[in-house]
Amino acid sequence: MTDARLKKTERQDVFHLVTGAGFDTTEFKWEEKRDHESFRSSMGGGDEVVVSILLHHPTEYYLRFGAFANKFSPAVNERVGFEKQPPSSSRASSA
Repeated sequence: MTDARLKKTERQDVFHLVTGAGFDTTEFKWEEKRDHESFRSSMGGGDEVVVSILLHHPTEYYLRFGAFANKFSPAVNERVGFEKQPPSSSRASSA
């Protein structure tokens, strides 16, 4: 299994961005989830990974930080969006 969870300092950096954007951090919650992911197809199939998810409770919008791709809702023109990360910038480590 691959561990793609954010480090504590990375989570703090994200919360600084949330605060700087004017959001109330008490409306957000960190979750960890087992999922499947591969670099070739960012969602579905692939290796089992553990990811960090930042959930906004009032709207249920989220940002999932994965090993090879980030998944977020809402996206600009779609309900869910994906952003692939090149392998060299991957946070993943094998557990």
